Amino acid sequence: MTKVAAKAPFNSTSLADANSISDLKQRIEITLESYFLYRLGIDKDTLMRDPYYEPGLFRQLLPWSPKNAIVFFKNQLQIDLTENPIFSKLQEIILAPDDGKMCSCWKTHLKNEIYLVQYFFELLP
Repeated sequence: MTKVAAKAPFNSTSLADANSISDLKQRIEITLESYFLYRLGIDKDTLMRDPYYEPGLFRQLLPWSPKNAIVFFKNQLQIDLTENPIFSKLQEIILAPDDGKMCSCWKTHLKNEIYLVQYFFELLP
């Protein structure tokens, strides 16, 4: 991949604005992609030319997916996402039902999930 100057520093603050599990899943995917682009110093066009990349790749956080973010991060950035102690929580969120009604107190639950996801990104190198 050809490196280019990163346009802006990596920022995960948009995670706090998630208003449903479905929205949080999308924001996890976008934030993982943003972090990946920032760390590698490339733009989205360069990423899209990578033969391993396919749309939705950064939502694939399970090892049995044929193409997944775990392998992509390890191969391109030498970062093992599975070593992050919060990674299993991201996997749970990705597998959660999209309706956002995980329990009767789902808004509080969602807020707690957002904090954990933000902490996951703080722990990345």
